Amino acid sequence: MENTLTRRTAFDATGVCLIGAAGRLGRAIIEQLASSESLFLSGAIEHDRSPYIGQLAHENVPFSCDAAYYAEVSNVIVDFSTPESTARIIPIALELRKPLVCGVTGLPAETMSALARAGVQIPVLYDSNMSIGVAALKLAVEILSKTLDFDVEINEIHHAHKADVPSGTALTLGGVVSNARRAKGDEADIVVGRTGKRARGEIGISSVRGGSAVGTHTVYFFGEDETVSISHQASSRAAFAKGVLRAAAWLCTKDEGVYSMADVCASERVR
Repeated sequence: MENTLTRRTAFDATGVCLIGAAGRLGRAIIEQLASSESLFLSGAIEHDRSPYIGQLAHENVPFSCDAAYYAEVSNVIVDFSTPESTARIIPIALELRKPLVCGVTGLPAETMSALARAGVQIPVLYDSNMSIGVAALKLAVEILSKTLDFDVEINEIHHAHKADVPSGTALTLGGVVSNARRAKGDEADIVVGRTGKRARGEIGISSVRGGSAVGTHTVYFFGEDETVSISHQASSRAAFAKGVLRAAAWLCTKDEGVYSMADVCASERVR
């Protein structure tokens, strides 16, 4: 195993240690890695009670719970696991000085702070959504929020099994609107799951869960006589997986710091 990984790394391929490899997005990332010429799966990590432990994730890489070993023989750690797992992965990334890409949503404040502290020593990229399209959506929403003094409502749709409500992306979009409005001195309070009339300045977030919906986010700007809406719909998880690979390759070229997908988009032409 070590010899194979070392040989591939010697040919400038980037080894990816994937945390949460058996999940829906983890599987999509493995599929994209299988067809990549510049990155490869060097570790597939699951929790120690996973029924997949010992089975092959891809080629000669088995599902394993030994995150420390596989992170050491990899170039970058990519984490799409759970908030509890992320808290355990951060110290490993720090000890091994490995770049860390994290897209786990629903992280508690202390884990977000730990990621920020880790960025002082290693490159860290955190984003609630790794899609290039969503990164562009955020930029557009910021411009609209600065330009339009309209009521803002955000709606998100996801599959029936998604655990966090609202989605991390919806909360991030709400933060984009709030920051843009507060910069102008306006009120901008985020309200999740409104049950009554809206107050002036509120940013409402609503959620829909059902079936196998991959993910749709729509931001509405309601004026007195007109409405502007902007939306992103993922047709498959490949959109997120491709963004993850782009982020992982990009982060391996960076010094310590905390980055997001907006930084990736700003530094290269998006296709």
